[in-house]
Amino acid sequence: MHAFALSRFLFWFVIFFLIALASRPWIEDLFIRYQAEPREIMARGDLAADEQTTIAIFESVSPSVVYITTSGRVMDLLSRNLLEVPRGTGSGFMWDRHGHVVTNYHVVADVQAAYVRLSNQRVYEAALVGVSPEHDIAVLRIDSGAGGPAAGGDRLQSRSQGRAEGLGDRQSVRVGLFPDRRGDLGARSDDSVG
Repeated sequence: MHAFALSRFLFWFVIFFLIALASRPWIEDLFIRYQAEPREIMARGDLAADEQTTIAIFESVSPSVVYITTSGRVMDLLSRNLLEVPRGTGSGFMWDRHGHVVTNYHVVADVQAAYVRLSNQRVYEAALVGVSPEHDIAVLRIDSGAGGPAAGGDRLQSRSQGRAEGLGDRQSVRVGLFPDRRGDLGARSDDSVG
């Protein structure tokens, strides 16, 4: 009888311990909620000049940013039919008015099809024009008349160094600095695709 009482005690002790362990986050949240004091929201003020410039650049070139989806073909083992399955996604930008799109090589590596969605939500099938795996760059081409390049015409020029604003596939902005790397690409600053 004594062993039965001890095992029942241990059983209930383990049950209560597990319940306490599982409810710990809620208990801590309850205590923190009552201890935290709300902060007063302060007005941020005017944007700095570089922030205003970043916003202006974003608004002017964001229509050139494209969303790329890729697919591959696999064989259904039962029916022996070829099926198109999604492979991945990425972003790129319209390079010129001839429908060239610049993206990363890893976005289109080893895929059978690529589709480009423009800022107006139209989707075009893209053909691969060229790649540079060493530099992680690829050029696609979509039906002409689909859009235009980023602000500034059909050519992009490189400077010795400067600030870069990168636009992502979900209309996000990343800002950073870049050095002169034209020599690594073996291209002149006035080269263009086409």
